[in-house]
Amino acid sequence: MNETQNRLLLKLDTFQSQLVESMREGILLISDTLEPTYLNLKAKELNHQLWNGCAPFTSLPPILLNISRQLFKQLPPTNEPFVLDYQVSEVQIVRIRACLFTDRLTPDTNESDRCPYILVFLEDRNDRLAEDLRIEQQQYDLTERETEVLRLLRCSYSYQNIAETLHISLNTVKFHVKNIHSKKRGCLEIGA
Repeated sequence: MNETQNRLLLKLDTFQSQLVESMREGILLISDTLEPTYLNLKAKELNHQLWNGCAPFTSLPPILLNISRQLFKQLPPTNEPFVLDYQVSEVQIVRIRACLFTDRLTPDTNESDRCPYILVFLEDRNDRLAEDLRIEQQQYDLTERETEVLRLLRCSYSYQNIAETLHISLNTVKFHVKNIHSKKRGCLEIGA
């Protein structure tokens, strides 16, 4: 390999690292020995949260360990990912998407010599919800209070729970919900 090719490979490797690190989801690989390889900092952060902050990064939390064992039992791999919303605490949910695959990076390797891995994506559902709400607030011109009401609705709060949480009356909650629906309908009609 010449000098130009080496520089190009180094640039590509740096670009791939930056790309993986910039992702909002945590990404990790789990080997058949159940050892985690963290591909970005978000994966380390969410893994730490799955452990409730009390374990090292070198081991898998029980939920990921169980999923990995189940997936390794289903060789050969299926194309369907395993998806689970895992309640970490009363206020935090992490979506886990995992799929089993084998190392196909070396084409000359025999099928029996290829190592299986599990690719795991971890998503903080609260971060996703906050981003979705910011988008909807701008798109539909929702007020701060309407956005708060919508956030609680998305978290499966009842109207009564919303009223208690926000210290407003039940009728006020209904008023905000009506306004939210009206603004969304109005935007849909304009776009049609």
